[in-house]
Amino acid sequence: DRYHGNKGELYIDGFNSIETIKTVVFEAIFDKGYVEHMDINADEHIGFVQGQGTIQNGERHSTAKAFLVPVMERENLHIIKNAFVTKVIIEKNEAKGIMLEIGNEKLKVMARKEVILSAGTVNSPIILMHSGIGKAEELKKFDIPLIKDLPVGENLQDHVMVLYNFKYHKTKAYPQSPKEESDNLFSFLKHRVGKFIGTGCSDMLGFINTTQKDAKY
Repeated sequence: DRYHGNKGELYIDGFNSIETIKTVVFEAIFDKGYVEHMDINADEHIGFVQGQGTIQNGERHSTAKAFLVPVMERENLHIIKNAFVTKVIIEKNEAKGIMLEIGNEKLKVMARKEVILSAGTVNSPIILMHSGIGKAEELKKFDIPLIKDLPVGENLQDHVMVLYNFKYHKTKAYPQSPKEESDNLFSFLKHRVGKFIGTGCSDMLGFINTTQKDAKY
């Protein structure tokens, strides 16, 4: 509802995977008193929810598929693959172009109007710092001429991930015959349903407050 748009190019959907283990885990979660939310982006966060992702018709819907592929034939768009941007060219405090590398070749690309830097959480601050925008003491360590003293990348935070596997008891395991595997593959390719839809792990999310047990946010 009010937490989501519905007119954009990038599709968001559930994984729609069929996993017995996911059902078992959810039952255990509810036995411990946690609740299930329909949308983890809504008012209450403490609890568990079925995972969502950038998915269209059962397949990964990347930003390239959403934004680049539909307009690839535009005359004013030129896409360069396998190019690595190293810095933004800044003259008189104004971005004028970029430096990039393709293989062993270094190229300078100048802009007619503007430069838009959209290189992700990690690479955007790296490119800015290589361009002379960052904390003065950090740039000084690498002999990068300072253009603007800003705390670029200072608040970058990571989250801890612990990977673990579930294994069925041998009396509960259900072996798949080659025919069943081929049927599952056909179901995915033809109808985008079945066991091949998913992330390779149980697609659920959960938030637990470790200091306030009754917290909802």
